[in-house]
Amino acid sequence: MKALQQKLIQLGYMIRGDAAGRFGAATQNAILAFQKWERLPRTGLMDAKKNTRLDTATRPVPIIDGDAGRRAEILLDRQVALLINGEMVIRAIRPSSACR
Repeated sequence: MKALQQKLIQLGYMIRGDAAGRFGAATQNAILAFQKWERLPRTGLMDAKKNTRLDTATRPVPIIDGDAGRRAEILLDRQVALLINGEMVIRAIRPSSACR
């Protein structure tokens, strides 16, 4: 579990303080955001296919060119919010199940 959480932190789906080594809400939300960004079935759980995809995944990138400041992009088609600083996604989150 800790290795999964570390990979999700590296990719911007979790923050360091959430890597407790056990499955909880922060981990499930990070997995869901990853699945949405990667256009995988949204289960909130990992399996062999999703683990393989996680191994080769890269950090999400902004869709829109912006300025050097902080901003957010909401991608309705993927149901993911990207929090961006400069041109780097610092966090990808699953906004809400109500975001359709």
